[in-house]
Amino acid sequence: MLGIYDISEAEKEFVISRKLGEELTGNAFYRKLENSNRELAERFKESVAEAARLLEPSSVYVVSDVKATKDMLISKLVKDGLLIPMNADYPNSYLYRSDPSDVARSEKDTYICTSGSKEDVGPTNNWIHTDEAKSKLFQLLRSSLNGKTMYVIPYWLGPKGSAHGQGGIQVTDSLYVVVSLLLMVRCGEDSASDIARSGKFVFGIHSTKNLDPKNKYICHFPEENEGSGLIISVNSNYGGNALLSKKCHALRIASTRARNEGWLAEHMMMIGVKSPSGEEVFISAAFPSASGKTNLSMLDPPEKLKREGWKTSLISDDIIW
Repeated sequence: MLGIYDISEAEKEFVISRKLGEELTGNAFYRKLENSNRELAERFKESVAEAARLLEPSSVYVVSDVKATKDMLISKLVKDGLLIPMNADYPNSYLYRSDPSDVARSEKDTYICTSGSKEDVGPTNNWIHTDEAKSKLFQLLRSSLNGKTMYVIPYWLGPKGSAHGQGGIQVTDSLYVVVSLLLMVRCGEDSASDIARSGKFVFGIHSTKNLDPKNKYICHFPEENEGSGLIISVNSNYGGNALLSKKCHALRIASTRARNEGWLAEHMMMIGVKSPSGEEVFISAAFPSASGKTNLSMLDPPEKLKREGWKTSLISDDIIW
């Protein structure tokens, strides 16, 4: 335990800074970030410390070595009975059971938060003023990681070295979320160089708290974090609500940035199709949810066409920029 609950704010600040400093000492992700962009590394450290002051975790774990972290957490989840190994013919396949009240994205609990008015977010989004949202969320989040580890996952969206990619940092108490993110995006040390080069990151705070459906919020603050965007999700452990790199960052926060910079972030799929002669075309489609984007994007040519030299490549099954 950090032992910060009955001490002054100044002492709390000292304890959290010391514990975080101990975690970052020798951390390969942080070392690489600091060597490449010292100013951004300091922002990273300050942001994580600020989240820790609010959430008050027992310990902080910054993901750097993806394989070691994934192996450790999967082993723990299996030991605790939260991941159930499936057919041995399909290794690394597990069953994870969700709370019955937490099995889908929750549009009614999803908000865009700005300092202006509802006109900022268009006709199809829910809006809360930034001040009101923060007041409500910080009350729910305070001390919500008491007795838990706060996992810090740095990630990069897009190809390595791409000028169009974006970095993010998510903090969470959910081992399920950590393991899922490690499978979905470039995380840990592998993301450091790109995040450093981009000079910014979206920051996401996630707490499962007690999965209270009456106090579930998934809030997006495009103006916060020096304009890079802040995401706060509480009382959900469902993928689309808890894996903040996906809908929250790659679609909602990114679409605001896209509007400001003159590009598009869209709920679409894209697949590449290459002919035997080497000509490649790309197909994109804007189907609604549950209409086949993933099925089409993961299309594999029939064996006959494969033998003739046709190839397909998955670009994205859900979101494209």
